[in-house]
Amino acid sequence: IKSPSLDQWTGGGFLAAGMAYREEGGKRSVNPHVERLNNLTEAERNVEERSKDEQDKLNWIYSKEDPTKTLDPDKVRYAKPKPKIQEEEPAGSGTFSGELKFLSPMHKCQVQLPSDPQRTYPTVEHALAASKTSDMEIRDKILAEEDPVAAKRLGTKCLGKSDSDAAKAWRARSPGIMAALFRDKFRRTPRYRERLLGTGHQKLVHSNTYNDTYWGVCKGKGQNVLGDTLQQLREEIRNGKDLNAW
Repeated sequence: IKSPSLDQWTGGGFLAAGMAYREEGGKRSVNPHVERLNNLTEAERNVEERSKDEQDKLNWIYSKEDPTKTLDPDKVRYAKPKPKIQEEEPAGSGTFSGELKFLSPMHKCQVQLPSDPQRTYPTVEHALAASKTSDMEIRDKILAEEDPVAAKRLGTKCLGKSDSDAAKAWRARSPGIMAALFRDKFRRTPRYRERLLGTGHQKLVHSNTYNDTYWGVCKGKGQNVLGDTLQQLREEIRNGKDLNAW
């Protein structure tokens, strides 16, 4: 009987035949692949088999081209893959994370609403949420919230539906409120004021992934009202505008 070749050791046919060893020249050689499988626990074998199945499936998916019919039914052309949307900001821009995290409305800092000097809020986001209501009990609940996102939700509930008169009126005032809150933040905390100046003439972009295209930019689209407001404040500070006059 002809001895199996090395390829047969590693081929599926040899293993499928159940040959765990072979004899050649009076010596018995153990199939290393069978020996390895025998040493695996049942759980490890299941994981290995599942991983191979998943990889085969992925290989099939990513190698598969999308055939589409042309005018000639005997011919087939392959559709080009659609280009992916690049979630990149303009060159030279800065997002509000890392060194610029202090520009985020959710960054911890002491700040007050001009109309509510009795309460000092822990973030600009808290104070902005409180500006959506004149109910002092609700403002206290907003102030007590540790999470700025939860505080934001409380404030939004006070406005009702997005097309309500209250919501429309607040949105019209909101850019001025946001500017006043950041002015207060920079007035109270000189180190943040200096860090803002340290950004030079860098474009400030409030980049986000939650589709806020009013205050910021998502997937390259948005008004970036917050970024523009901060750039305006930076210019005022650079020109020596009296902070106390804010």
